[in-house]
Amino acid sequence: FYDVASSFDGMKQFVVGYRQNFISNDSGLTWTRNNYASSTAITLGSAVAISGDGQTILVGNSRDTLGSGGDFPGQILVSRDGGVSWNSVYQTTTDSIIDVSMTRD
Repeated sequence: FYDVASSFDGMKQFVVGYRQNFISNDSGLTWTRNNYASSTAITLGSAVAISGDGQTILVGNSRDTLGSGGDFPGQILVSRDGGVSWNSVYQTTTDSIIDVSMTRD
């Protein structure tokens, strides 16, 4: 895994890695694979940030030219519902996103 982030109270946690992204809603006791990759062509999540309340999650994706599916852009995705749905808010075909951050609120 490449990065992990937690909500202010520690209940919501999210980890990103190469084709592996997991979310916990119980302070890390249980983990569920977050399959946002299938709908947004993310193959290499490299950075994650979570708002204090755990509802907004940002994921930075590194550009992937080695995947069997082709050349995927670096991008930033946002979920405003705790990781249920995702939207791409920024894409680049030449760079990777290596870090994302947000304020607590």
